[in-house]
Amino acid sequence: YINIPVLTSIVVYFLIAATLLSTFMFSRFWCRFCHTGISLAAANRFNAFKWAPLLRINKTEEKCTKCGICKRVCPVQVTEVYEQKGGEIKTSICLNCMRCVEMCPYESCLKMNLSGKTVFKSRNWLEPSKTE
Repeated sequence: YINIPVLTSIVVYFLIAATLLSTFMFSRFWCRFCHTGISLAAANRFNAFKWAPLLRINKTEEKCTKCGICKRVCPVQVTEVYEQKGGEIKTSICLNCMRCVEMCPYESCLKMNLSGKTVFKSRNWLEPSKTE
């Protein structure tokens, strides 16, 4: 005879402990399974949704030097931005946090597009600004 409330409590405590333990092993572990991120990723995957005004990262191959900063600053370890040669970056776990675009040290190498229009682009932060 199994006591259902006790079994339910054990399962709940196990899931909480597993999630907490995973957060120490992987950065932003729960974000990899968020229903919002999964929905956005699914919409980004299908050509039928190309008309929808979704945020997309675009990479210019000629400007990328493969420095790896984009890969190191990503909170969910998306490697497609680094590995892909150029064009739109399509991945299911990207949170569109724009950390890679913000930290890219090369002018207009990475761009965040909303419905094909650039809303944010990388800038050359290796050289001193002209206002100083």
